[in-house]
Amino acid sequence: MHYLTVQDVLWIHLQIAKKTVKFNYAKLEEAVSYQYAYGKSKDVLSQASRFFVGFPAMKPFECGNDAAALVAGLTFLISNGFHPKSGEKDLAGWFERASNRSDSKAAIESMAKRCEHDHHATMREIATEVMETYASTVKKLLAD
Repeated sequence: MHYLTVQDVLWIHLQIAKKTVKFNYAKLEEAVSYQYAYGKSKDVLSQASRFFVGFPAMKPFECGNDAAALVAGLTFLISNGFHPKSGEKDLAGWFERASNRSDSKAAIESMAKRCEHDHHATMREIATEVMETYASTVKKLLAD
């Protein structure tokens, strides 16, 4: 299992926002911890669900929380062998479902497909690819 660090998420937010913004470190640390599970951490989709619901709810940054949650959450999924099935046109609506506690796990299961790969990119490489691939959705979420 691969996890993002607080520093990874700070870097992601800086790339998205193009500036430093105020943030609450304790809330950021708690928001990032939503990707973990108690006991054996083997259910990537459940852990991603916790992250997609928990991170935006914590609102650790002054702005751009949804955009950061989308990029970080997709980075978590991809780093653990799951890739989005659908294209960008569906992503904003999908994120809305994924960040809703009652629909999150089903939304993630409907979007994520298992993809085995031999090469494991760094978190920054994966996050950069996510930001480039889904640039208009990230921009839209940043503006909200």
